[in-house]
Amino acid sequence: MRCLVVDDEVVSRSKMQKILKQYGHCHAVESGKEALTYFMECWAKWQPLDLITLDVKMPEMDGDEVLFAIREMEAQKGVEERHRVRVLMVSSLKDKDTVVTCIQAGCDNYVMKPFNSEDIKDKLIKLGLA
Repeated sequence: MRCLVVDDEVVSRSKMQKILKQYGHCHAVESGKEALTYFMECWAKWQPLDLITLDVKMPEMDGDEVLFAIREMEAQKGVEERHRVRVLMVSSLKDKDTVVTCIQAGCDNYVMKPFNSEDIKDKLIKLGLA
């Protein structure tokens, strides 16, 4: 499995990367812009990602904005829904509006901070990735 962890907070980013390394190659970035660049590089190499964990609140570009851009790129490339990258939104925000916004933007699941390896394993199983 090829993963990308996107989180502006170093502790959460490192923790998620450590957990996901058990499942395959895992790259990490700290901003939405870096995430989009890496996503496009992977497609250019014909090595699309299987999973992106995406922090909801980040400076410059929030996770839902990044997710919307990713889904737009996939649509432009004609990627069928069953083949698009799975996106797991990560946040400490529990309010209904945040969750609904992420779902509307096209996320596949949502995990709350603080998370642990069992939380992530359960989400990966639900996404068909573990």
